[in-house]
Amino acid sequence: MITIRALTYLKIEIDEEIQGLDQIFSVLQKKGLYEEEIAKKILADEVILRGVAGLLQDYYSGAERIFKKIALEIDERLPKGESWHKTLLSQMKAKIPGIRPEAISEKSYEKLDELRSFRHRVGNIYSFNLIPQNVLNNVRLLYKLNESFKHDIEIFLEKMKDSLEKKIKNQSKPRFKL
Repeated sequence: MITIRALTYLKIEIDEEIQGLDQIFSVLQKKGLYEEEIAKKILADEVILRGVAGLLQDYYSGAERIFKKIALEIDERLPKGESWHKTLLSQMKAKIPGIRPEAISEKSYEKLDELRSFRHRVGNIYSFNLIPQNVLNNVRLLYKLNESFKHDIEIFLEKMKDSLEKKIKNQSKPRFKL
């Protein structure tokens, strides 16, 4: 079982990852990639297209690092096997009774699963096979995902802290009267 101290360190590590995700989001936003007409012009350049696809991959990888930390520190179980990425993502949407609440909502899960799938495809093709519209669709997806994902993680950490504090408080109460 995780301690308050371990949860505090976990929160610090997760906050660092969130800062990285925010930087990715900010770079895409500054380039105007959340505005369709601008994005279509920008993504016509193959080098930029590959760079944007790489940033989308980086975003999912950052989210996955958060999930690995939760899986190792709290669940004490990191999935294995060929489909471990998908299994880990599913593990994060699950509430594990007596251990932890769900780390992400169904809404975030669905968007993250799409981004996971995109990351896998991008990692297994040549950049000249990238389709600008697919990259743009995933930029839009990230725009919808970013705030809900961060909110989910924040709520998750709050619930974990509250749960641990409640357990500590209940352990300090006498169990019988003299």
